[in-house]
Amino acid sequence: MDGLRLNPGNIGGKAFVQEVVNVAKEKRIPIRIGVNGGSLEKDLLAKYNGPTAAGMVESALRHNPHPRGPELPEMKISLKASDR
Repeated sequence: MDGLRLNPGNIGGKAFVQEVVNVAKEKRIPIRIGVNGGSLEKDLLAKYNGPTAAGMVESALRHNPHPRGPELPEMKISLKASDR
């Protein structure tokens, strides 16, 4: 496998996310966390008055399985938004 797209909101909880991360780390499989401006969390939409780059970055950091360090060096963060 060349890479894995992880959607933490759909996987069923932190324990399941951690299980996927552990296997990916062991096998050195990159994990991609994607944030879409059109589905940004409600609290971030309110905080930033709509879908903004800053809100998307905060969302991506919120879903990082290891926010305290580079425990998964093969991680990719992807942000996508539209101006329409």
